[in-house]
Amino acid sequence: MTAALIERLGRLPNVTASEQDDGRVVVLLGGSVPDLVVDPAAVVVLEPLTTPWGAPALRMVRHDLAADGSDGVATVVVFEGDVIFAPDPAAGQERVVPGRLPHVVSDLPPVVSYHEVRKHLSAGADPDADGDRLVALALAVSACVEGARRVGLDVRELDAELTDLIDRARSY
Repeated sequence: MTAALIERLGRLPNVTASEQDDGRVVVLLGGSVPDLVVDPAAVVVLEPLTTPWGAPALRMVRHDLAADGSDGVATVVVFEGDVIFAPDPAAGQERVVPGRLPHVVSDLPPVVSYHEVRKHLSAGADPDADGDRLVALALAVSACVEGARRVGLDVRELDAELTDLIDRARSY
């Protein structure tokens, strides 16, 4: 699967992939998108797609065994300069309000792109935002960042900014 994954990703414009010493594949998407790290053994579907604007893309479906022993399926769509994935509301909520009753973000989209996450995280810098808006934004953005982390994106660059947003939300 490793060779097929690298070959398929190599068909995408300005996307490069290479195998690491540990067997995982590192995908460089270009632009401001961080590296995507994929375990080829977990990939069960590779499907070429076309974006709405006509660019080639690749959908990967992974079947992973989570650290807690539960099964998980993660889908990611890769194309030049961005990646699309599903948010992880449970992990996001645990980061914002650990151990509390569930908080539901009712308008959370089923999928987001990395660039959308950056845009929404930047919105948290608004000094005039009220407490309710900050909490909702912190929950939504945290779900998106944790979804990105789940599919293998290196989101460490977002962690400090997200932590600041969560701290501001908790201060209300």
